[in-house]
Order: sequence, then C-alpha cells, then structure tokens
Amino acid sequence: MAGGVLNVGLIPGHALSKIWTTLSQTQKDEVIKKLAEFNVTLIKASSFKKIGSIFAIDGAFSVGPLVPSCFPWFFRKDPSLDSGPWASEREYLLACVTRELIWISNHPEELAARWAPGATGQAEKDAVVKGYTTLLQRLQAEIPKLEALDNSFGELNSFVLRHPDLSSDNIILREDDPTVIAGIIDWECSFAAPIWVVTTVPEFIRDFGDAWEGDPSIPASSTRLREIYVKTCSDALPIGFEEARKVAKKLCVLEQVVRIVTTMCPVETIEENIKFIFDET
Repeated sequence: MAGGVLNVGLIPGHALSKIWTTLSQTQKDEVIKKLAEFNVTLIKASSFKKIGSIFAIDGAFSVGPLVPSCFPWFFRKDPSLDSGPWASEREYLLACVTRELIWISNHPEELAARWAPGATGQAEKDAVVKGYTTLLQRLQAEIPKLEALDNSFGELNSFVLRHPDLSSDNIILREDDPTVIAGIIDWECSFAAPIWVVTTVPEFIRDFGDAWEGDPSIPASSTRLREIYVKTCSDALPIGFEEARKVAKKLCVLEQVVRIVTTMCPVETIEENIKFIFDET
C-alpha cells in the first residue's frame, strides 16, 4: 500500500469500498455499468455441465466436488457428506438440506446451545431441534416439486462461473480513472453455479427484493444503480436474462437458506423465507 493505492499482485488501483463515497453519481453509474458488462462477459464465456468446484487437470477445466477449505460450513465435522458435483439444481439443493438434517441428528446439543442458550430443560432443547428438523423436512419434500428449478433460459448456459464474494472490497478501480475496473480479486473459491445465481445484482447494491441483504459498507442511495445494472445485463442478454432473473429472487433465498440453515438462520427467519419461496405471504 503506497499513497492510498492498493497493489494486489499486478493490479494497481483502489478498492471500490475505499473510494465509493468520493465518487460522483455519474462515476458510480459508470462503475456499475462496467460491472454489469463484466458479468455479461462471464456469463457468455463460462459453461459447465455440473455444479461444483473447478479443477484444472492436464490443461483442461473440469467440475468436481466442493473444496473443503472453501466451503467449511458444508462439511463441518463430517467430510463424508455429499460434496458433489451435482448434475442438477435439485440434486445440489437437496444435498444441502440432507447435510443439515444429518448434522442436526449428530449434533442436537450443539444446535440447542446455539439457538436456545438459556434453555435449562431438555424439553426446550428438544423443541429447538424439532423446529429445525421439521422445516428442513418440509424443504426436502417441496424442493423436488419446484417448477422453477432445472429450467433453461433462452441462450444462457445452465451452469456458469460464480465469484464467491463480489463485494466492494474485491473490485479494484484504476488509479487514474476510477470509472474503469482494473481487476477483480479473490477468485480462489469460485465454482460452477446455476445461472440464476449470477442474475442478481452485486451484494453492495442489493436490497431484500433482489434476494438477500447485502454488504452494508456501501448502502445504495436509490434503486438507480440496481436499475442500471439490470438494464445493462438485459440489453446484452435479451434472450434469457430477464426470465432467469424472475426466478432468481426466490431461488437465491432458497439457496441461502438450505446452505447455512442451522448455523446462520433462526427458525423464524427460515419460516418467513419459506413463505416467500412458496408464495405463502
């Protein structure tokens, strides 16, 4: 770090998070447009047949199981759990649900200690375990019937490269022109993911309507930036992007819930998300 300029490998420039508040609205608009153009390039350039981590073998890329160091929440204390790769979105999401059910079965006391820390009686602890188990069993029964899963969307590839953390810290802007993206870092844990995952706007300009609460370090001043992002992607991908984006709002919530349910989500949050996913609100 010299003179406020970040040098990550061979990418000199400023992290977007460090200079966002100094940019004019016009500059912010341009940055978001460039980011959308990058996303379009990624969607067009990547295509995989399965969901999972990406490996280079003999000069060729292939999709294999999730890498434990990148997805520690997936394996927790049981590396024998199904880690993919998965040939369909249903397989992937059901594997996540099954993992959570297995973990609850093996570690009920740990679950109760997290979500009922003041519980002294066994009945109260059992109620916590039963609450999570019931909700996961419902997801296990409903996911296979979701019509939004495993659909094709126009000319878009089914599984594409997903950046694991497209936050404002990982977007590097050029020092001499902060409207130009010099590079995007932190690709180590990228993996092949369903197309609808990458149709949502980046986290730092996201609101709940876009699927999930985003990075609070850069609050969006209005819907303007989200609109610019979506329009740029839609204009460049007229056959499929909007259709995929329509299902993304619910499917991204579903993915977030099944991936980290017992460690991150209280029962009440899961219940609300299930209502949203299955149109029960």
